[in-house]
Amino acid sequence: MSCRVEASAIHYQQSEITEVANKKQKKEKERERRVAKKKLEAAAKRREEAKTNSDSKQSTAKKSIYSKQQAPKASQVTGTSQKSFTQRRSGGG
Repeated sequence: MSCRVEASAIHYQQSEITEVANKKQKKEKERERRVAKKKLEAAAKRREEAKTNSDSKQSTAKKSIYSKQQAPKASQVTGTSQKSFTQRRSGGG
């Protein structure tokens, strides 16, 4: 009779061990899911921020282009022509 008691006790302990292992595995999976969800949310947030930053940079770049185009151009002197490099070096003129 004592053999049966020990055998049932061992079986009971094994079932407890498997339950504990299953609970632990379940907790690990839940934690992995939470971490993955946080990572996805953070990545989406970074993409949104990058998108808004690039939009604002483009708008400022456009503004600077327009401001450069509106600047008055300096008048060019057309009365005198410059000598070429060889003419200046040779002293001809």
